[in-house]
Amino acid sequence: MRLRRAGPFVVNHAMHAANSSRLHRSAIAGLLLAAAALAGCGPDDEESAAPFAGSETELLVPSGLGAETAWPRILDEWTARTGGKFRVTPYDAAPPRSSTTAARSAAAGIVVFPLAELPELVAAGMPTPIPAERMDSAQLAWVDVLPGLRESVGRAGGRPAVLPVACPVFVLYYRRDLLEKAGLSPPATWEDYAALVETLDRWAPGLVAVEPWGPNWRTAMFLARAVSYCRHPENYSVFFDVENAQPLIHGAGFVRALDEARNARIRLAPESLGYSPADCRREFFSGRAALAIAFELGPGQPTGSVPASGDAAAAERPPTMRAGFAPLPGVREVFYRSGDAGRWERMAAVHRVTLVGFAGLGAAVVGRGPPPAAWDLLRALTIDEVVSAFPSGARTPCRASQLAGPPSAWVGSELVGTEPAEYLSAVELSLRSETVVADLPIVERAWFRNALTIALDAALTGKATSSGALNAVAQRWGMLLEEHGPGRVLDSYRRSLGLRPLSTPDASPQ
Repeated sequence: MRLRRAGPFVVNHAMHAANSSRLHRSAIAGLLLAAAALAGCGPDDEESAAPFAGSETELLVPSGLGAETAWPRILDEWTARTGGKFRVTPYDAAPPRSSTTAARSAAAGIVVFPLAELPELVAAGMPTPIPAERMDSAQLAWVDVLPGLRESVGRAGGRPAVLPVACPVFVLYYRRDLLEKAGLSPPATWEDYAALVETLDRWAPGLVAVEPWGPNWRTAMFLARAVSYCRHPENYSVFFDVENAQPLIHGAGFVRALDEARNARIRLAPESLGYSPADCRREFFSGRAALAIAFELGPGQPTGSVPASGDAAAAERPPTMRAGFAPLPGVREVFYRSGDAGRWERMAAVHRVTLVGFAGLGAAVVGRGPPPAAWDLLRALTIDEVVSAFPSGARTPCRASQLAGPPSAWVGSELVGTEPAEYLSAVELSLRSETVVADLPIVERAWFRNALTIALDAALTGKATSSGALNAVAQRWGMLLEEHGPGRVLDSYRRSLGLRPLSTPDASPQ
């Protein structure tokens, strides 16, 4: 097997903003898969010893994923076990709709794709829904996928279809030692967070707060703040009205979130306007930042895209530092939209909604009538061998069994003691609920995100008010809807929410 050589693959927002070791098996997954093997492959059963003999599965893989070195052993062992053959086809994941174009060329196979491309795949009639008989714990273990991912990026047109491999969520990093010394607690709401940022000089003198407001991350950071205000439990619509495609980005919830972000921005480290999550993480573990918003990408963390400030490049983690981790804050009031109006509603408890799909990878079967071999190989790559198949930077914990296992595959070496488990707990809390919002899950997504990114720059630098900037976005989105077809964009949005499309026939059961 020969693969085209390519550079290192890192799952970050820049990958799709262009227009957009060891083997670890969890105890649960290992036992289930061993049981399945024993049940299906008896030594005297010649047919089951090579159940996929004569079958070939095509694997469509983004160039630079590292398959050249990691996959030969995995695939050869799979062939020896099953008799199935394979063909690996790399493709360039940078251009828009590239995974959809590649998948169309496959009669039947597996595609590994940026999650940002999922609406395009769905609009093209892909991926193939997971058959009911393949969803049990001995096979694709659908129930093991964390609920927030199962109910968002895991579904295509409302049906289980995608196994997420990497789907990072923003996490709040904080100096536990300093908060506890001051008698303070981690923030439960964005209001609490603002109070901590404003009083940094009292509880963390000399330190700063950092957030990833760099150009490639600005939209994701804003939406991660806003979705808790905008996703009322009784409203489907967040970004567009699901009945008429009217943009909602200038609504009261988004305006409040941007007002708060602008106020916080004044008190953040000035470099935050250029920072990525990796930059924020570096500033935190160097001891310069007491609060940071970032996420882990496993061992060998990237150092960031912006040079470290001051002496941070040479600094090591302070010896007295104890790090804490929490889900992003929530809100106490949520905007309830009713018709063209709405009202703010006080919630009985803190309301927290997690943003997903702003970066990451998924894997799915494509093609009509795919052979059983494709589903079996999908399991091997995304469950049995996921830590070996996907390098650091191209995988995050997406399953309950992964969170229950050793955390070393998922966090950087800077985390010590109980910190790795605490970080994974914050991820679990973020994704345990089904109340999640996918980052602009529509076709032609890059155009809409770019319009929002430009407006956010104007608002954050004081060139526009929050309402003025978002009104401009709504107008631009209206123009983009006309350019790309309002029915087409709306249908893709409805499918992402599990609703039937309005403009095109769809007899699929929901």
